[in-house]
Amino acid sequence: MLHCDFCGCCSTNRGKGWVARLADDHDAIEGPVVAVYCPPCANTVFGYRPDIAAEYVCFWEPLPADPPRRLDEL
Repeated sequence: MLHCDFCGCCSTNRGKGWVARLADDHDAIEGPVVAVYCPPCANTVFGYRPDIAAEYVCFWEPLPADPPRRLDEL
């Protein structure tokens, strides 16, 4: 299962259409981290695969205690 670092939703067990990219984490001592995006967020942030994003439905919505993250917080 994948967890979107941008909106907080979760994938199905396969994560089809999800995107992972290296991102700088300013709080990390060890360097870059892998940031994971659901198809709608990958489309919003990077313009990636709008055809997949248009039909994608998140498996689980984010929990109320798990607020969406902004791209500059990664």
